[in-house]
Amino acid sequence: MRFLQRQQMIIIVLTAALMSGFAMFLYYPLSRQTRAVKQADAAQTSSAAKADARRKQLPLLRKQTGKLERRLQNFDQKLPTGREFAGLWQQIADVMNEHKLKDQLVQPGSEIQSPHLNCIPISIRCSGTDEQIFEFLKSIEKLERLIRIEKFSLENDRDFTGWLKMNAEAYVYYRSSEPDKT
Repeated sequence: MRFLQRQQMIIIVLTAALMSGFAMFLYYPLSRQTRAVKQADAAQTSSAAKADARRKQLPLLRKQTGKLERRLQNFDQKLPTGREFAGLWQQIADVMNEHKLKDQLVQPGSEIQSPHLNCIPISIRCSGTDEQIFEFLKSIEKLERLIRIEKFSLENDRDFTGWLKMNAEAYVYYRSSEPDKT
């Protein structure tokens, strides 16, 4: 009987050793690999979802890029190389006359220079009705030069007849005529 108990003990020990060996050499490495594969799969699924979302945004981004490129072309066209202000002053005066504005004054300030982009501040003063002044501003916006209005004020006349005085400080931009040295 004792011998049978020893055989049973040997079988139990061998079975325990086989199970421990299986767990140690097969199950744990495979479970780690399975976890790593699941994590990689989750990361890849997340990346694919992000890529899909970005792919859906591409048509909108292309449309926005097209609009920005057109605006950039218009911007470049509105920035001539060199000052060429005599024609611009005449255009502003013509626009003021076209809208029948009175007490006209367009006065340039000191030029501000930088390596690539220069500007000249100008003071614009005139008087007229609100419709005339706003039509004048719309016409200024449509000129072939980039003019940015920095300060703008309207004053009512003392008799409140609807006649307004406009004071505006603006900047007229142009590209430097010197070649790039960069």
